[in-house]
Amino acid sequence: MIFLPTILIISISALLAGAGLKVAERSGRRSWLKGRESLSDQAIYDLFYASSGLEPQAVWQAWHFVADTLHCEPGRLRPQDRLADLAGWLREVGSLPDGSDLDTLEWEVNRRLICAKVDGPERIDSVDAVVRCLAVLPK
Repeated sequence: MIFLPTILIISISALLAGAGLKVAERSGRRSWLKGRESLSDQAIYDLFYASSGLEPQAVWQAWHFVADTLHCEPGRLRPQDRLADLAGWLREVGSLPDGSDLDTLEWEVNRRLICAKVDGPERIDSVDAVVRCLAVLPK
């Protein structure tokens, strides 16, 4: 009988220690995006899309759609961010429970490509690829 309380105490201690490690691990990963400077919409356009020929308003709408869908702050995303990396990181920190948010991005890009009757890029695997598709295709 004395072993049961001891086992329970050890088990609970192990769970709490594991939870503490998870929290520390998550905060380290959060710094991946949170450690970045947050850019304004205008700065994002000026730095990454000014020479693209895309309309600023279209870029901003597409950029915010990606950020909202992935539950990220828009100013902390960068065009070179890979969707798989973002999804993996967000899933680990509890912001993305499954792949449904990536499915939403893929569905929206494909819907617009079909409506516009154009072929899309071979791979849509970065924030930039999604933004460029959404910014040029009608809603």
